[in-house]
Amino acid sequence: MQRESRKSHCPLRADQITLTSAIMILATLGLLTYSVTHVISDWATLDKHELANELLMPIWLSAVAVAVLYPIAFYMGYELLFVRLSFLNDGSKPSMRARLGMAWSPGLRTWCL
Repeated sequence: MQRESRKSHCPLRADQITLTSAIMILATLGLLTYSVTHVISDWATLDKHELANELLMPIWLSAVAVAVLYPIAFYMGYELLFVRLSFLNDGSKPSMRARLGMAWSPGLRTWCL
């Protein structure tokens, strides 16, 4: 059994890929040059505090999103576990002691179930 070459599945030829890459590189360098010259020429009128806020906003928003979404995902995982346990236990809920034991056990991974 021979393995097919990955190049046979590519719809673009090598010269098309090179041309596209060159266009993207030139466009990127042009936009970068324009942005740098604009910042240098208007340095006195720029609001540096606002620029710092715009730079830092994605960083702290990501940290806050992780801090908020992790407990929600944790709760959802245990909720799924308890629903599956009640389904396997003929529809009756597990006892509170069993649920607390599962919640506090150090090695339990709810995503494995």
